[in-house]
Amino acid sequence: MTRRKKTRSLADRVNLKTGRKSDFKSLRQREAEKGDPAPLTRFALKKRKQRQQQAARKQARLQAAETKVTPS
Repeated sequence: MTRRKKTRSLADRVNLKTGRKSDFKSLRQREAEKGDPAPLTRFALKKRKQRQQQAARKQARLQAAETKVTPS
């Protein structure tokens, strides 16, 4: 939740984050509604690359196994 900053100055009228759990809950909901995914971190990019390499190795194994199988 946000609250108004107590001031008489018009320039300082801003909303302050209170750091409550409901603030973060609503923030997550708003971000999800936007539909704009968060940028991937270095770790996430690394894991994505590892998964792609693993999938490529699996495909290669499957294709190799298909060529070795001879119909009897």
